[in-house]
Amino acid sequence: MRCLPSIVFVLWIMSSFQSSGQDRIGATSTISVSGAKQVIVEPSRLRLQLEMQTQGRNAVDAMKGIADHRQKVKEAFSEMKADLSSLEFSSTTLIVGTPGLLGRDVGNRANGMFFELADDPFGAPNNVRPAKNEEEENELPRLHFASEQASVEWTLPTKDLDALMVLPETLKSQIKKRDLKGRKNRVKLNDEEKDLIMSELRKQGMTGEEPDGDDEVDIRFVGIISDVQYKAALREGFNQAKKEATILAEATGQKLGKVIKVDRVQIEANNDGNQVYQSYGMSYQQQVQVLTAISDREITSTSAERMKAKIRIHVVFAAE
Repeated sequence: MRCLPSIVFVLWIMSSFQSSGQDRIGATSTISVSGAKQVIVEPSRLRLQLEMQTQGRNAVDAMKGIADHRQKVKEAFSEMKADLSSLEFSSTTLIVGTPGLLGRDVGNRANGMFFELADDPFGAPNNVRPAKNEEEENELPRLHFASEQASVEWTLPTKDLDALMVLPETLKSQIKKRDLKGRKNRVKLNDEEKDLIMSELRKQGMTGEEPDGDDEVDIRFVGIISDVQYKAALREGFNQAKKEATILAEATGQKLGKVIKVDRVQIEANNDGNQVYQSYGMSYQQQVQVLTAISDREITSTSAERMKAKIRIHVVFAAE
């Protein structure tokens, strides 16, 4: 009688093993393939993104400055005939630092070296400034910098390629003329403060020259893959995938079965030498080009020429 539980346990293990083996043997084989179709897209809009900044002796002045500048930018874009319904501003970033040095030794692309998160009403910690001794902190003037990103679009006024190619430079000229990046929104430093900054620059082996800020402006032509193009490309891509799956099934002595699932759909673009991969509304960028959600089906380029993209469908078939 004492052996009965052990015998039952052994029989249960054998039964489980046999059932599991049958499931594996009877499992459906699958073939995963993909097919793609290239589409050509005409640009229809021009998108501008820029970084704007203001300075203040304290956080209140800096935040007031960025609010005033934001209104100035809105009015300027209106005068420039932009589509104001597309105008968006990012949240405000507020940091503390030394003019001319902000961010340089921590890889910040702004224009300087020592910086920290500014105190805000919610008590954000000042925890990103490199450690410096008290004497250095007291010597260098420290200001508050408020910055935002602005994005706006224009409907292209013409299809003439030569005319379109000059639009980005025309916009950059207007941005500089109207000071939309806020280069004039600076605190006026006294001679002593300037001397302290120049002394620190010399210690760091820097010249004090500031970049022209063109990297803070991104202008791109935008094209949208139409519903007709998208659906036609999916059909052709699916047919390609099915043909390949049929060949693979025959080569392995099987028969192609039904579609188990569409694994994913991708939009691949290679404009300006920037390979972009997008799937399920997520984007991967190797350099600077970013696609928006897959439902928008946007592709962008710095050129006004027609843009190319591939719509790829991944399909899983049953093999019998």
